[in-house]
This record gives sequence, structure tokens and C-alpha cells, in this order.
Amino acid sequence: MSYTQLIKDTLNILDLNIHFEENCLTKEKYKGQICMIYRGRLRYSPEKCVHCHCV
Repeated sequence: MSYTQLIKDTLNILDLNIHFEENCLTKEKYKGQICMIYRGRLRYSPEKCVHCHCV
């Protein structure tokens, strides 16, 4: 199972355009508490407009 699929299953993320790579989890202090932060990428290529062909 890939890192992306494992994290998406754990966090119940259904979006097919979100991808996670190895070492994407860090522990950081946020508002005075240590939190686990996942960093991923949104891979989305919008289709062009059928009217003006702009992306």
C-alpha cells in the first residue's frame, strides 16, 4: 500500500487529487500544543473552458 493511500484511508480523505510522499508527517507546536502535521500536494489539472478555452 502506498503512503498516499495509507494516509488517505487513515484520515478518510476521498479526494483523488491529494497525494502524500514519504516523510510527509511532522510534529510541530501549534497554539501551544504539539500536533502532527501532514503535508501533501494537490495535483489537479483543470480542464479548459468550453466557451473561451481558458484554463
